[in-house]
Amino acid sequence: MSDERVYAKTQNVARASDDTWTNLRATRDGAPIVAPWLVTLAIEGKVYQVRLGTITTPLTGDVLITDTAAESAAEAATGFTIMPVRLNVDIEALGGTLPQVAFKSVGALITTLGAAFVPLNLRIGGPAASARAAVSAAGGVAVAAEVDTTTRVHFAATQAVAANNYLNVDFELPPVLVGPASCYLQVASVTTGSTYFANYDFAEFVGTEVG
Repeated sequence: MSDERVYAKTQNVARASDDTWTNLRATRDGAPIVAPWLVTLAIEGKVYQVRLGTITTPLTGDVLITDTAAESAAEAATGFTIMPVRLNVDIEALGGTLPQVAFKSVGALITTLGAAFVPLNLRIGGPAASARAAVSAAGGVAVAAEVDTTTRVHFAATQAVAANNYLNVDFELPPVLVGPASCYLQVASVTTGSTYFANYDFAEFVGTEVG
């Protein structure tokens, strides 16, 4: 019979310093208390956010999804890895009919930045990202051409009515983009570009931190 012990601690929790051993914390009935992996990455300062649109100024999407054209992208250079973990899109106005939303990745860097965006660390005061990002309306960020043998699709949807215009996606099976690689967001409508707010989060790793 194995004997696994945890340390019951639900109040006045002590904090150990880095590079020291500590007990596995548990509730008073012995249930282990384990932080989700993404939470620990955020605490480490390894998770970043890219935003599209702000307050009362939404971004305008493209007219039809166009190859090599995106409204935003983030890239990992050689020696770095990024892992998109969440996508949030709020379409303010449908524009033309059937606005489409797509999030993809490819093993190539951003072709043209458009307007650079400095990724926001989810840990306030955390380190700056090594990854570059860009945001530009109406497909103003140029990315590698989409090919079914090299481009991965992680989310794709068509928003048919105004009442169904909010998307929040947690990537349960997140893409692991080993640099040089990039991920990008495309939002487009027929005849007139939709206006929308969006943000997406990615974790960043250096060298061999991820396989």
